[in-house]
Amino acid sequence: VDAGRVAARSDGAEREIALGELLARNLGVAIGDRVIVVSADSFGSQSADRFTVVGTFHIGDDEFDGYGALVDLQVLQAFLEAEDSVSHVAVFLPESAAMASVGAGLDELFPDPSHEVLPWPELMPDLVQFMLLDDVGNWIGNSVLIVVVGFGLLNTILMSVFERVREFGVLRALGLRPRAVFALVLIESLQLTVLGIALGLALGIPLVLWLSGHPIHLTSDGA
Repeated sequence: VDAGRVAARSDGAEREIALGELLARNLGVAIGDRVIVVSADSFGSQSADRFTVVGTFHIGDDEFDGYGALVDLQVLQAFLEAEDSVSHVAVFLPESAAMASVGAGLDELFPDPSHEVLPWPELMPDLVQFMLLDDVGNWIGNSVLIVVVGFGLLNTILMSVFERVREFGVLRALGLRPRAVFALVLIESLQLTVLGIALGLALGIPLVLWLSGHPIHLTSDGA
């Protein structure tokens, strides 16, 4: 919670709610103000009631900060005419590799047909498709970049060979075989490649390590 406190059980008093910081700013409300919440209850009818804003929270994601609200579970169940019922529960795991074992354990704990345990790829297949599409785009972009870098390196080597035609002619006149001249150019190309890779790693690895500890915040605090 960024300010105030978390919404608690009403106990017969006016219902409480905590709003996302961006949502509260867009609505022009502050702690202590009242908002009217309108929703469809479990029977499909319209349900509306007055809630008192007791706090605001800031997560850093506009989807949550601009549209999210926190209400006590029992208060929400009473508001939606859904006593002792929960539509869904989200379980967050530290590692995605444990998703299969945790899902199997939840299936054993809740064998009733009215309960369904779904991993997030099955729950949000559209997101999986977007992730795959993003991976394909990254592979295509990296492939194009490698081709461009390869042509740049080839152009550098080609210009180096053209500028040293007389030098190679002297080497041939001294008895150096064509395969030896080719090996000389190949070794120089490999040295240039290794030097470029080493320089790239020397500059890239510290930068990546620093960015992993100081990530760039892409979320917006604007309304």
